[in-house]
Amino acid sequence: MKPSISFLLRFAPVLLFNLGQPYLLMGDAARQANQLTVGSSLTPTQYLTSSSGIFAFGICNVDPSLYPHQILLAIWFDFGASDCTNKTVVWFARDPTSNSAVIATKQSVLKLNSNNRLSLVDGQATLWTPSQPFGSILELQDSGNLWLLAARRGGVSWQSFDHPTHALLPGQSMTNSSGTYLLSKNTDTDFSAGRFTLIVQADDNIVLYMRDPGDINSLAGNAGNHYWSSRTWHSGQVPTIVFDNSGNLFYNDSLNGYRNLTMKQPPDSAENYYHYAALDPDGTVRVYAHQKNITNGTAWEVVSMFPSDRCSRMTKYSIQTICGPNAYCRISSNSKEQGINCECPYGYVYMDGQHGYRGCWKISIPAGPQRRIWLYLIIGILAISFATSSTCNLWQRYTNKKAKRSMLSAGLRSFTLKELERATDGFKETLGKGGFGEVYKGAVSYPQQYHVAVKKLIKSDENSERDFENEVQSIGQIHHKYLVRMIGYCKEGVHRMLVFEYMQGGTLADFIFRSERPYWSCLSEAAIGIAKGLEYLHEGCKSQIIHCDIKPENILFDDKNTPKITDFGISKLLGDQKTHHTVTTIAGTRPYVAPEWFDGEGEVSGKVDVYSFGVMLLEMICCKRVAGEQRPNDQGHGTVSALRAWAESLIKNGRVELMVQGDSEALADIGNVERFALVAIWCLQRDPSSRPGMRKVVQMLEGTMVVDPLPDPPRPPSFSAILPTSSENSHSCSTVHTLQVD
Repeated sequence: MKPSISFLLRFAPVLLFNLGQPYLLMGDAARQANQLTVGSSLTPTQYLTSSSGIFAFGICNVDPSLYPHQILLAIWFDFGASDCTNKTVVWFARDPTSNSAVIATKQSVLKLNSNNRLSLVDGQATLWTPSQPFGSILELQDSGNLWLLAARRGGVSWQSFDHPTHALLPGQSMTNSSGTYLLSKNTDTDFSAGRFTLIVQADDNIVLYMRDPGDINSLAGNAGNHYWSSRTWHSGQVPTIVFDNSGNLFYNDSLNGYRNLTMKQPPDSAENYYHYAALDPDGTVRVYAHQKNITNGTAWEVVSMFPSDRCSRMTKYSIQTICGPNAYCRISSNSKEQGINCECPYGYVYMDGQHGYRGCWKISIPAGPQRRIWLYLIIGILAISFATSSTCNLWQRYTNKKAKRSMLSAGLRSFTLKELERATDGFKETLGKGGFGEVYKGAVSYPQQYHVAVKKLIKSDENSERDFENEVQSIGQIHHKYLVRMIGYCKEGVHRMLVFEYMQGGTLADFIFRSERPYWSCLSEAAIGIAKGLEYLHEGCKSQIIHCDIKPENILFDDKNTPKITDFGISKLLGDQKTHHTVTTIAGTRPYVAPEWFDGEGEVSGKVDVYSFGVMLLEMICCKRVAGEQRPNDQGHGTVSALRAWAESLIKNGRVELMVQGDSEALADIGNVERFALVAIWCLQRDPSSRPGMRKVVQMLEGTMVVDPLPDPPRPPSFSAILPTSSENSHSCSTVHTLQVD
């Protein structure tokens, strides 16, 4: 009896596999299977696909327009496309000698020969073979893991998860015993070895290294070339880096437990998103997410990254920054990935136009024969300029450049008073006022047009022009994701102005003091970001900067809802006496000011910012303002103390949910709400020595450090009046209205 058509269609896949073919026939299209068996091979026109259809494996050219000869043996997110062009590659065959991608050709073939040996060959040459090359089946799993199954034992003799390249997939981990590491690509589309590595070392330390660009064989190089580490060396508890199914990147060991490397993702992320983590070419580890119901393979979003202060990171001993000599680091604000750009100051050009991280060199004319060649070029350029009738303008711009548009080594621009008057339309639109002066909205067009905020400082005769310029330069070198970036300054006559990037997302006060309560995830993320910004000011700068005026009005949001601290340099520019006077006379902000400002006892330290942050953190948790009407002879500490006592009572009585006014998202994450409240209480200790530093605050908020139990201070007289008596929502933060909280 002849087999029916339906029988043939049903069992065609099995029949084709028995013939050694790695693909299935469905109509006129070729759909690849997830296995390669003994005697089969893959050419650049064929590839394996995981059962779910999400991952693909084969020989491909990811970007033929830029790198037509960069043909890789790779695994990529497929999303039902026909090939790997412009796809997200998560693994590729790497040469163990050069640490770069193995480059194949259009004639290359991946074979699993009759001797059960897997290899990528090109003619008679073997381009690549796995460390354990023998097996009977090569199979691509739904996890993106490529298995080579042993011929006799039936187990896995080799898998791609044990040999990551630049990325990790959910379910993948790294330990020092496995000898695995992440090595960045040279650029996003160039798969040669990059500059950065992430390694779990034999001494139990997890380290991010910056490699010498000229030493392609070194993974770590000098031990002093690390720019981030977990500081778990010689703990005896081997740490493991884990990337879980929800997109959380963390490390854990039996001594320290679970510690996040990036911001924690919601538990349901695995249901709705695909994820991968990568050590990118700029030395940043990013976690990417892609909605499962979207078939566009380029729709990846960055959901988390570390280290966040990467522009300020430098190696421990050799004191190298992310960028090369004479270059400065700048975080791009136009990219969702917040990528790092290495830029040259005025008077310098890139050593390598394609790789800015190699540094810059000063424009100069050398001696000898080369001098004549530079001179000839200049003469030629001038001749062309004369011919186009533009030489006069060019020469005038050149001679006036130093006076009108000089750049400090930090990359700041010097503005004239007329330029800023024109940029602000005569200082027309006011954005805000403060003890430092007034802020105006403006727009400048050098090198491209963008909006700015111009701060007119109060007149100060205490600063000479040289002192002001030195201070501006030091502040201009401060670059951090959670700090508003300074663009330039004006120093003309008695006028002193600072020019900052414009933040269009409004203030934290606008965000939390409104009728509709913000999402708890947004609040907690913003709190951690603000804490990291303060940590950088206190511990990441060359000289400590105390903000002295932390409050919701001084936290701004950009167009991506990233919180950034503003006015962090005003205190440095105005001097200690002026700062003290300014802060103590700002109306409506006294509840944020630490008690030691008014006690006159001892030296004011960074702990004043910790206190202010604690007040603001309680406001963010409750979404209620502490700063209300003030009593006579009260700096606002009675209000803050009562709020702190109320929060302590809720924690001790197991009623933390009353702080969040029935917010369902916060109630689902009530453990973290309680942890944030505990951190705020410790920040509000009257004794500065009892308050944690901002680095510890960041660690406690992120959950990488255990928060100490509540202190047991004396209860204020009004304590019993504010204890909750029922479980009704009316006993939420609004209860504190009796304590002069708006």
